[in-house]
Amino acid sequence: MAAPRKRRTWGAIRKLPSGRFQAKYPDPRNPADYITAGTVFLTRPDAEAWLDLRHAEIIESRWKPPVLSTESFIEFAEVWLRTRRNRDGQLLAPGTVKLYDSMFRNHVYPAKWASMPMLEVTPGHIQTWFDRLKTGDARRLDIFQTVRTVFTSAVRRKLATANPCMDIEGVGKADASIHITACSPEQVAALRTATNGS
Repeated sequence: MAAPRKRRTWGAIRKLPSGRFQAKYPDPRNPADYITAGTVFLTRPDAEAWLDLRHAEIIESRWKPPVLSTESFIEFAEVWLRTRRNRDGQLLAPGTVKLYDSMFRNHVYPAKWASMPMLEVTPGHIQTWFDRLKTGDARRLDIFQTVRTVFTSAVRRKLATANPCMDIEGVGKADASIHITACSPEQVAALRTATNGS
């Protein structure tokens, strides 16, 4: 029989529906508030180690508060489009940038949260937007996954403390409803243009 897990005396860890773990700790400037890790962890020991490092920094007077940004999704996405690289390390082709830009302008930028500071966007904002997204299931999932990728980049650059697109209900349902269909000649031409950048 496994020994019971020792209860933490500082910081807290929560298991998310995805099976990953979220960690947070009391803000040294105001212990009534909590600072949440800017990422989720694959295992509980990873989350424990992250909290132990933050605790050591506070004890040794090395801790620095996270830098908060007021950059909005719209502002960051404009930069993301110009600097995003593919798996080969190349900047996105002009055709691909154009497709993403159209996607953002038609389906994302009109949302109220898109003009808010990214660190203030909550899963609730994303859930409401996703539920109201008017497009086919395959396209809906594609738009959502692109937005999630943008937020992941923002977290890595410390512009957001956590990705609000994690554990959104209905994403799996949309994924399950995808059907493979043949591309029309026009779609093939558009994909060729996007790939070749011509």
